[in-house]
Amino acid sequence: GRQVSKGNYTTSYQSVYLYPLQGGNHLTPTHIKVEGYRTVGGSGYLEYVLHYADSTSYSSPTYTATSGGWVTLFEGDIPLHASLRGVVTKIELKVRNGSSSSAYVAYGRLTVSGHETSSAGLSAGKPFIGRQVSKGNYTTSYQSVYLNPLQGGNHLTPTRIKVEGYRTVGGSGYVQYVLHYADSTSYSSATYTATSGGWVTLFEGDIPVHDSLRGSVTKIELKVRNGSSSSAYVAYGRLTVSGHETVP
Repeated sequence: GRQVSKGNYTTSYQSVYLYPLQGGNHLTPTHIKVEGYRTVGGSGYLEYVLHYADSTSYSSPTYTATSGGWVTLFEGDIPLHASLRGVVTKIELKVRNGSSSSAYVAYGRLTVSGHETSSAGLSAGKPFIGRQVSKGNYTTSYQSVYLNPLQGGNHLTPTRIKVEGYRTVGGSGYVQYVLHYADSTSYSSATYTATSGGWVTLFEGDIPVHDSLRGSVTKIELKVRNGSSSSAYVAYGRLTVSGHETVP
């Protein structure tokens, strides 16, 4: 439950950082919680960023905080992989206000649990949580968007996958995900049907970690198509993945 928090009344992001207690060490976060609020009316905006030892980083989606006291905007786990140690060098919390006034302050709070290790031993892994890609399509042919490793050539070990979808007006849209592996094989999920009424979870599941194995997923594809071809009726899909990124 280590915490950092930040208040900001300007519309430019300001940051606070959670560092290893010992300089040069790395972090392996296992649980992340983001909370926020704004003092009076309006909105504030928060993000967190995982910074890795290879100089890559992952930025979360932007979360919206409103008045009424602290509210949990995001909370999630990253399952431990016994053969991997995290290479997170710091975790950044970014906060900005929706309107620039010292009378209306946006606040953010980041709570992290996990482990701190030296920068050697085991295999280096980049834990991530809630990475997202999304796609809209009004045609009846599948269109794709890809979730790739942050560092080119690395592999992914997904531990949780969530697929969401919706269609803007009536009818149906269709969503699939595909796991692409380093040996050029792939696995395509079932086809999920999205209807109107806002984002709906179409699939959500965990992939149990095997301590002696790391994943060889090179990319994860999200495919979306519409049930009828019209720019007035758009099908949307969203893929959210947590897990680890490692060298081959």
